Amino acid sequence: IMSTNTAVEEDQKNKEERKKKGEFVRGISSARNFIKNDPSAKFAAEKDRYHIYIANNCPWCHRVVLARNILGLQDVISMDVCYFKRDPDNGWQFRPELDSECTADTINNKKYVKEIYALSNLKQTSVPILWDKKLKCVVNNESAEIIRMFATEFIQFQSNNPKPLLLYPKILRSKIDELNNWIYPEINNGAYKAGFSSNQNVYEEAYDKYFLALDKLENIL
Repeated sequence: IMSTNTAVEEDQKNKEERKKKGEFVRGISSARNFIKNDPSAKFAAEKDRYHIYIANNCPWCHRVVLARNILGLQDVISMDVCYFKRDPDNGWQFRPELDSECTADTINNKKYVKEIYALSNLKQTSVPILWDKKLKCVVNNESAEIIRMFATEFIQFQSNNPKPLLLYPKILRSKIDELNNWIYPEINNGAYKAGFSSNQNVYEEAYDKYFLALDKLENIL
């Protein structure tokens, strides 16, 4: 199995103790296979083989959908959209009868996202999910890695652009990685660190880090 780990992730050290003190600690995505632009790979880049499950009110899904659309992969990678309200007992759900902006599960005909994970013996409930229609399994559920696959392994399938759009060009990769190393923990996940904290001191520390990082980014821009 081709697997990798290209995402910046939160340190899991002493996470239970940190949670007890009021800190929000994001978990680690469990499905981490990687599609390759190689016909011999287990997960080879192919048209109409892969599918994404997303929710329109999930920021992590937003970036996956944006990358898919910017790269012109709408006809290459299909997509279903969850209902914006999660079921209190079962999590993300498909309820197209309640909202025209969401869909049914057109691939596996499931009602809940957790049932899709169960098909791969995974106990998770998050979106986005990258699904393999050929092997009938979850490929990856880490949004950063899904974007990276779209940007690097599906270049030949781009349809919107007169010449390939490179979101992760080799000449800039070290700089992009350097930026990601602090943008993810301090801004992307930093908003959650502040918003989901349950202790005032923890909140204020996360708040300060978040806005200092925004100032740093503003100076770069």
